Amino acid sequence: MAKELMEIGGFITEGAEIVNHDNTLSGNGTVDSPLGLNETVLWSGTKTGLTTATLSESLSNFKKARIKFCPYYTTSTMPTEIKEFIPEEGKKIICLSNFVTPNKLNIFKTIFSYNGTTFTIESQYYFDGTFTASKNDAALQIYEIVGINRKA
Repeated sequence: MAKELMEIGGFITEGAEIVNHDNTLSGNGTVDSPLGLNETVLWSGTKTGLTTATLSESLSNFKKARIKFCPYYTTSTMPTEIKEFIPEEGKKIICLSNFVTPNKLNIFKTIFSYNGTTFTIESQYYFDGTFTASKNDAALQIYEIVGINRKA
């Protein structure tokens, strides 16, 4: 931390410590407005299957993004998972999710893409513990898409 310089009685002296930060922090540090990340919910609800979500603004406006999701078959027994990524138009986003049944590990793989304000679930696969993939177009549910730290 830097020290603020103060003039006292014609002399320059070090004063209180000051904090410098860029626009990645927001708030004023009080209980009502703590310092933290600048997050904007771009879409929330429930989407299952090969579908699109229309975002309130483009992910390209943000330095990072977050998707909250859960395997469709286990929504009552599994916590929601989170995938953070750096938005880059034209690149795919891959989410892997898993859960264990008595004799096997089950894995879901979902591929997302986005263009402007259109966020698309492109394909979903299910691996049933035997490493045999089967296409399952309703394997994952998404709940929320958030933009993190707006670009200047």
